[in-house]
Amino acid sequence: MRRIKAIITIVIVLLALAALGIAVHKVMQMMAPSTERVSLQEYFRIPEDEVLTIQDDTLAQKNVCVRDGYVYLPFSLVRELNDRFYWDEEMQHLIFTTGTEKHLITANESFYYLNDVKIEADCEILIEEAEELYISLDYVEDYIEGTISRNAFW
Repeated sequence: MRRIKAIITIVIVLLALAALGIAVHKVMQMMAPSTERVSLQEYFRIPEDEVLTIQDDTLAQKNVCVRDGYVYLPFSLVRELNDRFYWDEEMQHLIFTTGTEKHLITANESFYYLNDVKIEADCEILIEEAEELYISLDYVEDYIEGTISRNAFW
């Protein structure tokens, strides 16, 4: 009888250890890193119709505009990235200058002037929406410092 109690005790302890091992294994599987990728939209819980902007490794609280599939950055953000962009309130033009170039851009037009030569663009370069100015990412990305990852946009 004593021997049977010892065997039953050993079996119960082994079953408890097996159950504990299975539970630990399941928890480890849930907590361990995986190779599965999650989109930035899903990770940061950004709605489908909004665009995620990250500035200096932090989520920027800027209202990025999307129109006809083109991404537009707010003028204030572009100014932070390159202070050579100027808004001429009187003439209603955006002016951008380099050492050899002068860009003159009118709102809601798909062209601009580069040193007085008209250049056609694929989209409107400068839009005014809700009394805010937005500049096309396609235009401005060559003139701002830093890296722009389109993975965050598309």
